[in-house]
Amino acid sequence: MNEPSKIPLVRQVISILSSNREDAFATQRKRCEHLTIAAIILHNRFGLQKWENLKQKHVDELVRTWKVVDTGHRVIEGKLSNLRWLLAKIGKPNLLPRMNADLGIEPGLRHTRAGKVISPDQLQEKLGRISDPVVKAMIMLGRHLGLRFKEAALFRP
Repeated sequence: MNEPSKIPLVRQVISILSSNREDAFATQRKRCEHLTIAAIILHNRFGLQKWENLKQKHVDELVRTWKVVDTGHRVIEGKLSNLRWLLAKIGKPNLLPRMNADLGIEPGLRHTRAGKVISPDQLQEKLGRISDPVVKAMIMLGRHLGLRFKEAALFRP
């Protein structure tokens, strides 16, 4: 296999990334990793030399490869997001559908606070078990004003 720095697509990715530094450093690093691997795959399978020559068959092959290799939906979603970013930068955003579901990729699990929110009845039950009125006041401040427990403890009206 060729050394990555000698592959023209990888050099073009580095050039595009260096002239577009609009995101966080970690995002830029991850984008560089994903796009470099995509460039190596395209170069090895199709001999592609320039991103301007990218066609639908190349994008389909990348998506198919990612579906086979990557097990997590979130990893594939990240790679598709980075590929969409690159396609927008090279002026070919229509090669990849906007929705991952159009590619047969279901959305990955998202971490939400739904399991941590308690109902008003549960809150009254738990407050009934607390005897200290200051602690009750701190909990109510946290509930109604969105304060953390430590912030509610420091609150002085």
